Amino acid sequence: MHTHTLLLLLLLKPELPDRVSIRYLSHSGPVVEGHQYSLHCVVQNTAPIEHLRVTFFKVSTNGEQTVLYTQQLNNDIREPVNESFSLQFSPTSVDDRAQLCCSAMLDLGPQGPQPPPVMESECLNTTVHFAPEFSCSAKLQVREGEGLTCDVRGNPLPSVTWLRDGKMLTPPTHLSREDAGNYTLMALNRIGKANHTMEVEVLHDRAARGVFVCLCLCVCARVIN
Repeated sequence: MHTHTLLLLLLLKPELPDRVSIRYLSHSGPVVEGHQYSLHCVVQNTAPIEHLRVTFFKVSTNGEQTVLYTQQLNNDIREPVNESFSLQFSPTSVDDRAQLCCSAMLDLGPQGPQPPPVMESECLNTTVHFAPEFSCSAKLQVREGEGLTCDVRGNPLPSVTWLRDGKMLTPPTHLSREDAGNYTLMALNRIGKANHTMEVEVLHDRAARGVFVCLCLCVCARVIN
């Protein structure tokens, strides 16, 4: 180790945190979409605090990591201290089942340890309650014999009602040309409700028509022969 680097470390007396933790302030359990919550990252017994960089980040269900916020204090205290960092967090439905975490990096610059030492908290498993959402289009083309479906998500799981011409019905599982028209879906859970209308066009089953034509031609050919 170079002499000036050793002197820098002796002067700064860097100490990694004893512990890094993350929590909600005055809240526990599921969170609700659109509401605001205070996340706190607590770094215990570290120095020098002016070289501490804290990052809040999110890990999605597919493992993708997204930085939410990074903070560094302007403080020249050299003795080990406990410090709390905060982030105002407003969840959306995309955050359901994601993990919220924070990390503390002691960055002493190019003359300090490389890469700078980092300590991460255990992550919070996030359950987000949100109103129903539809993921089907406003216009839908299906073939005769197919079923009619529309993906609806929400937390808690919503109840879904199908309507056609103002009348409740069970969505058809084997569509015919007579089933074409406008359908309205009504979804409801304790967070909210949503409606979705889609225009359904039922197409001829070309494969079935091809088999029918083939059978007719074969029968006709036999009769002629």
